[in-house]
Amino acid sequence: MTLTDLASLGSLASGIAVLISLLYLAAQVKQATKHTRAQISQNRISRMADQQMRLAEGELGGIVGRGRRGDGAMSADEIGRFMAFMRAQFWSAEDNFLQHREQMLADEMFASFRASMTGLMRGAGTQAAWELSRESFVPEFRAFMDDVAKDARAAGFNDLAAPWNDAVARFKAQQATT
Repeated sequence: MTLTDLASLGSLASGIAVLISLLYLAAQVKQATKHTRAQISQNRISRMADQQMRLAEGELGGIVGRGRRGDGAMSADEIGRFMAFMRAQFWSAEDNFLQHREQMLADEMFASFRASMTGLMRGAGTQAAWELSRESFVPEFRAFMDDVAKDARAAGFNDLAAPWNDAVARFKAQQATT
C-alpha cells in the first residue's frame, strides 16, 4: 500500500467521521427544537392557568367581568385594575403571536389561542381596552388583533352568564329525561 493509498483511506475515514458528526448534530438540533417548543408550550399553559386562578380569587374576577361587559358602574380604580389585567392579556397574546410567527408555537395551538382571543374580545369593554392599548404593540400584532376584534364584533357581544345558564338548563333537561 502506497502513501497515496493511505492518504485516500484517511480522507475516506475523515469524510465518514464528518458525516456521522453532521447526522449527530442534526439529531441534536431536532431534539433541542422539540425541547424549546415544549418549554414554550409549558410556559404558555402556566401563564394561562395563573391568569385564570387570579380571576377565580378575590374581587378581580368581578372587576374583569364588569369591565369585559363595559359596565358603566366601575370606579376609576376598578377601571385601572381591569386595564392592567387586559394589558397583561394582550402582552401574553403578543407573545403567542410572535412565537407562532417564529414557528415555535404549533398551528393547532395558535388556532386555539385565536379562538380564545376572539371569545375574550366579545365584550364591549375588552374592545375598548384594546383600542386604548393597541398602539403599544408591534404593527403585525395590531393587525392580527384588529382582525380578531372585528371577528368578535361580527359574532356579537356576549354575556357569559347566558351561555352558561343555557348549557346548565340543557344538561338538567337531559338528566331529567334519562
